[in-house]
Amino acid sequence: MKDLKKDAIAVGFIVVVTSLIAGKLFHVLSHDISLPMHYDGLDSVWQLVLTKVLTQTGWVLTNPYLGAPSIAHWHLNSAAQTSALHSVIMLALSPIFKDPVKLQTAYYLINFPLIATTTYVASRMLNISRSPAAFVGIIFAFTTFRLSGMIYSFLPNYFMLPLAVAVVIWISAGAFTRHGALSGKAIASYAIIALLASSDGYYAFFILLLLGFSIAFRLLNGDLKQPSSLVAPTAMVAIVLGVSLSLMIPLKSYERSHVNEFYVNGVVDPAVAKRPAEAEIYAPSLKMLFTPNHNHRIPFLAHVERYMKSTSDGFRAYPLFNWSPLGLFGSFLLLSAAILLCIPRYQLFFGVTERYGQALLPLILFSLLCTLTGGVGAMAAMIFPAIRAYDRFGIILLLLLYILFAHIWSIKNRTDLVSSAVLAVLCAVVLVDQIPILDTGSPALDKRFLAERRFVQRVESELPAGAEVYQYPHSNYLEDNKYYGWGSFAPVRLYLHSKSVRWSNGASKNSLVELWHNRIAELPFPKLWAEVQAAGFAEIVIDRTVVPQKEYDAIAAYLNSIGVALTNDDESGLASAKIPQGAVTLKFQADPFAVSGVTVNSPKEIDYGSLPLSIKSDGLEKLVASNNKFPLSITVADHPEVFRTQDEIDIASGNHIFDQLNGEMSCALVDNEIRINLKNEGKIDWVFGQGQRPLFIGLHLLSADGKTVNWDAGGRYPKEPATIHPNEEANLSVPLPAGTSAIVQPQVLQEGHMWFNNMACSVARQ
Repeated sequence: MKDLKKDAIAVGFIVVVTSLIAGKLFHVLSHDISLPMHYDGLDSVWQLVLTKVLTQTGWVLTNPYLGAPSIAHWHLNSAAQTSALHSVIMLALSPIFKDPVKLQTAYYLINFPLIATTTYVASRMLNISRSPAAFVGIIFAFTTFRLSGMIYSFLPNYFMLPLAVAVVIWISAGAFTRHGALSGKAIASYAIIALLASSDGYYAFFILLLLGFSIAFRLLNGDLKQPSSLVAPTAMVAIVLGVSLSLMIPLKSYERSHVNEFYVNGVVDPAVAKRPAEAEIYAPSLKMLFTPNHNHRIPFLAHVERYMKSTSDGFRAYPLFNWSPLGLFGSFLLLSAAILLCIPRYQLFFGVTERYGQALLPLILFSLLCTLTGGVGAMAAMIFPAIRAYDRFGIILLLLLYILFAHIWSIKNRTDLVSSAVLAVLCAVVLVDQIPILDTGSPALDKRFLAERRFVQRVESELPAGAEVYQYPHSNYLEDNKYYGWGSFAPVRLYLHSKSVRWSNGASKNSLVELWHNRIAELPFPKLWAEVQAAGFAEIVIDRTVVPQKEYDAIAAYLNSIGVALTNDDESGLASAKIPQGAVTLKFQADPFAVSGVTVNSPKEIDYGSLPLSIKSDGLEKLVASNNKFPLSITVADHPEVFRTQDEIDIASGNHIFDQLNGEMSCALVDNEIRINLKNEGKIDWVFGQGQRPLFIGLHLLSADGKTVNWDAGGRYPKEPATIHPNEEANLSVPLPAGTSAIVQPQVLQEGHMWFNNMACSVARQ
């Protein structure tokens, strides 16, 4: 009872100390934690979106507020689902911290004393004295790894990791040789391992590797003769696998029912594929483990870190962008552990011959081999490439080194005030080394975040609950978008500020609604406007921070020409406009997403040349002419002649791949212009200048004797999208290219596919 009281006092002490340090570092008393510490449009926004949907819907996989006019299913990335424990805890905290940004920040801050406490408990589980246990608890709560990963709600909140590592050390030390599989120690271990497995997919796999190593270590140490001692460790392996696989059930179930989102034409989408080589990209070298932390507080050490990184990146095709350096103290401990392994007599001197000491050294060696590039992790990735960021194994290596230090300290030092004072000074030194200069927001970031919040609140106040807002430009984070680039979550950031409206961005890559968005995003703006108007969107929001001014001016001019006024907000860099109800409104079915019908609202206002891609103008026109009661509801089931099939939509949107073009092409040179006549004698539309597989006219330059001077002069015509329907023809003009070639030969091509030999003509320079 007396020992428990002392432990409670120690825990109280480290909770107060870590809370005060965290409060000082993150300016808790002066900073509004409803403002994000990071808002860069990358993973920080992704994590905040996950936290928000968690509080709105109760879980993280389906977001009904993104992906309009359907809903967003975020099953491609398993990280949030396999970190279920954190989601459950945050959900429990959400009634206290109702704002998602505040909830995520508060949970991160709470984890400082929580990690310190579990690390202290884990140290005490290994018979480490209170003072060194408190020392390890405090410094392990403020690792560089944790402070560098503050944008996430699971990876840096590793409070279960110390307890699970303590269980692994128990196994390696032969604890279950003396304690049976149903002992109190075993049952407690099962619970710890189960909770760890539900806290993060990476940590679950790392602990699985450590469990396997520990079992092999015990077998080589004689437990093969006592197979009962391996029952509990084997059960823990089964628990990790069982919990991890159970968490994956919803993801795999979704994958089976939405195969095309994961496999395009039967091949895994490269954007979501995990490759064994990526384990080499993420993992650091031994040299990089010894670097000082990023943005070190001491300028000289910051310079050393930059120099060491530059010498590492100099030979890498992919620069090392995220790793967990051990710091000065951790590096010293790793070198010391290497000496202890190599020189056995030092083990006796430092007391490492005790069972926990003997267990720690091989675990440190194995963890080091897992962390390094080309090590155990890289070999494991050849079999299971889903786990690739083995730089994260460094946090386990660091914990084992700290525990080794605390173990030796407990043996070699008395628990007196002098010893505690030395640890206190060392703790301060280690914290200064570990804690980098933090980038935790700025007045400019706060200003932008608040400006976007005010903008969204204004837009939402003018719309009914559940109204759909189209976001221009459209983007998906798994595509290299010409506006946002690759990997950007900035297109979904406005959702963070809304309560009930539904946003168009955010659907899963390759989902049917995302394909619909990609298709209409390729259209000229007037046609895109017709699509979003027919889809029932109530408002359009334009992100002026990425849309070029010239493009924005053209959009504003078009909207003004049809009587729609844009409202600019210079503070946020956003603009919005109401979308009036159109002459027709599409109806959609949810899953699988598809057009299920159309409602004709105003037959006299229908522009049959600007109908949505899914509607056949001739079929609709005939049906409207034969009815006199409106609004008129038309379904795909009752009137298939009004609706295009998917193949017909691909053709109309410029996504159809042609093997040949049935038609004629002729040209003549008039006043330094090439006048071209095209006749479509086939059965499907020719779509020029739009879509993913657009048709164009290119130019070849030839000499007088017909030899090629320049196969592709580089121009693509027409400059504006155009469609030539079957049995129709079109005329266009192409400027005569500069140069001295005697002959210019225009020819039709499909970009990225082929040139059509039968669709060419020639003109001679005059």
